[in-house]
Amino acid sequence: MAEYALAGILHFAKGLNRAAIDRDAGAFNHRAYRPLLLEGKTACIVGAGGIGLEVGRLCAALGLRVVGTRRRPAAAAPLPPGFSGIGGPDELDGFLAESDIVAICCQWTPETNRLFNAERFARMKAGSVLVNVARGEIIDEDALADALARDRLRGVVPDVYTGEFGAHSHGAAFGPTPGS
Repeated sequence: MAEYALAGILHFAKGLNRAAIDRDAGAFNHRAYRPLLLEGKTACIVGAGGIGLEVGRLCAALGLRVVGTRRRPAAAAPLPPGFSGIGGPDELDGFLAESDIVAICCQWTPETNRLFNAERFARMKAGSVLVNVARGEIIDEDALADALARDRLRGVVPDVYTGEFGAHSHGAAFGPTPGS
């Protein structure tokens, strides 16, 4: 999942989305390319746990400054490899304002349900890339569509969507439930 997140970040940072448009149009518009040099930019990892720690490590390897949030950050714990800061949920808005890349890797809980809403999208740095490898319910999809329509984001990598797992309850899509 961490490599998938990194691929999505690179897709938009290097303008591969624009290359696909030009390929389909059969014309190259060099003025439309705005590649983003990642070195020295900031990535915010929302949910710096298992997958989030690996996304952060890979971002740091590309030269990004990496910050992250955790539900309960350990005050005295050393920073994970590649991270320059770990904060709690109350520090998210400050991190969003300075981040060129935002990777959502947190668990879906009552506190994270629609965590990314119109207010959060307005607080994000204009032109940032958003990657969601967590759960679709963490993003208010209407607010996301509005942010995209207003050209607030450079790109979005939605690996998940709202209600994605609803059809798979009780293991029906994955074979019989043990003991049935």
